[in-house]
Amino acid sequence: MSAEEAVKHSLKLCNMATEFLGIIPDKSRCPSFSAYAMFVAASIQFKSLGAQGLLRSESISRLYPAISILERVKRIWHPLEGLVRCHRLPARHFLS
Repeated sequence: MSAEEAVKHSLKLCNMATEFLGIIPDKSRCPSFSAYAMFVAASIQFKSLGAQGLLRSESISRLYPAISILERVKRIWHPLEGLVRCHRLPARHFLS
């Protein structure tokens, strides 16, 4: 059940990427948190389509807007570098 919800909501996020580009074509204006959510959504969709044997160009075409945003914002994702660095720190760092 939760996997189905993840796939359903990730598709909504991929659709949001299409809507975002329709309103604001400048991909660099996508907030980093939204871009990160699109990264997670596209990852879930790829995994789901792969598990179903549906990784074909027509199946993944709905992911292209999210991927194009990721291609653009990956150059300016400096706020997420801190998140990655924190993820690599040992747990005791957060307990002090």
